[in-house]
Amino acid sequence: MADAPNPHDQALEKAASGEIPSFYLNGFSTGLSNGDISTVLILNGQPAAVVNMSFTIAKTLSIALANTVNHLEVVAETKILTTNDIDAKLEAYSQKTNKARASDMAKEAE
Repeated sequence: MADAPNPHDQALEKAASGEIPSFYLNGFSTGLSNGDISTVLILNGQPAAVVNMSFTIAKTLSIALANTVNHLEVVAETKILTTNDIDAKLEAYSQKTNKARASDMAKEAE
C-alpha cells in the first residue's frame, strides 16, 4: 500500500505550479488584534497584500521560518542579517562618515 500524500508537500507542489497567487516581499508590517495577527506584505515600500492568521498559526509559522533560516545559516556557514542588523550597521557607518567629513571640513577651515 502506498503512503498517503503529505499535505505540506502537496501545498508546495501546487504553489510551484502557479495555480495559486505568489507574492514577493522586501518588507512587512505586523498588527495584532484580540483575535488574530495581520501581516501586511510590502514590496518596494508599498503594501502588496495582507495575510491574516490565528495566533497558533502565526507562532507555528514563526518557528518554521526560524528553523528554515537557521538551516540555511548552518549549511551556508554564515549568519543572515536582519533588516534591523543592517539598519544599525548603516546608521553606524553614516555616523562615522559624518564625523570624518566634519573633521575634514574643520581641517580645511583652519
